[in-house]
Amino acid sequence: MSYVYINREIYPNQLVQDDPLDDNYAKGYSYDDYINGNPAPWIELGEEQLAFKEANPKATVKEIIEAKLDDSRLLNEEKSAKYEEIRTYENENLHEFFLDDQNIYIPEYDRRNALADGAIAGKITIMGLKFDMTEGKILIGMMDKYDNDLMSTLGAKQREVSLATTVEQVRAIDAQSGYPDKVNITMTYVRQQAKEKDASDPQEVAVRFSRMVVNNKAISLSPNEKLDVKVLFLYGDKKGGVRAVGGCRILPQGG
Repeated sequence: MSYVYINREIYPNQLVQDDPLDDNYAKGYSYDDYINGNPAPWIELGEEQLAFKEANPKATVKEIIEAKLDDSRLLNEEKSAKYEEIRTYENENLHEFFLDDQNIYIPEYDRRNALADGAIAGKITIMGLKFDMTEGKILIGMMDKYDNDLMSTLGAKQREVSLATTVEQVRAIDAQSGYPDKVNITMTYVRQQAKEKDASDPQEVAVRFSRMVVNNKAISLSPNEKLDVKVLFLYGDKKGGVRAVGGCRILPQGG
């Protein structure tokens, strides 16, 4: 028969010998003894403790001495593993946005930069693809909405993990389902949306109206009056060399 002892000064090593330690050695019988005994006592591991240690190689010293897993530690470890599972699934599968079956997803920071650069260049670039301002804003707006919906779902899952009180509840949380449907649209759809948006834009309406006035032969305007209609204060998107101020009234000279 072998006698197995542990001591805080040598752990994770253990002392194994054929005979029990004599009374010249300080001995302990609990985890409190193991931690606080002075001098550091030797704790004998019985058959139950040794079997427990072999069956639970990640068990702590406290758990080995008590031959019982700490429920709070197990719960926290299970929660950490579930958080990591959710993060991994998110990073590998969820940040996608398809245009004509091509993933053009860009992170929120890059979307803001694309808008800022587009305001200067007159084109919005996403994953090397160039779009006019309206089309680019539509795509970025749809990415923003998808991300907002996704973050809301992820937050709900993380709260569910946080509020779980048992290991079983944590394990029952599905890290790979319940997320918003991925967006997969066509450029034809984007162009149609851009066309409808431009058609209702007050600035675009003003531009079209000015063109109609200038080009309508039934309306009698002098050359100076036509110039007054054409020359509007610069603002907004440029279309055909004419820019319009949203909400402006186009009046002939002296009107």
